Amino acid sequence: MHDCWGIFDLGGNGTLTKLQFEEVYLLLKIYPKQEELNLLFLRYDLDKDRLLSYKEFVDMIAPRDSRYKDVLL
Repeated sequence: MHDCWGIFDLGGNGTLTKLQFEEVYLLLKIYPKQEELNLLFLRYDLDKDRLLSYKEFVDMIAPRDSRYKDVLL
């Protein structure tokens, strides 16, 4: 999980912006629409600061089933 975080948090500042998501997605040749990025942040940016913290990021990509999530983390 931490390695995946590091792909997005290139500056090492501990939070992710929409722009950082876009930049990494472009490198991976994934082209999300702005609406999709907005929805992602609307759903997972729990404190509504327009940034994703590590915890919010983990909540976004970790399995929903707690058994699998515990194994992964």
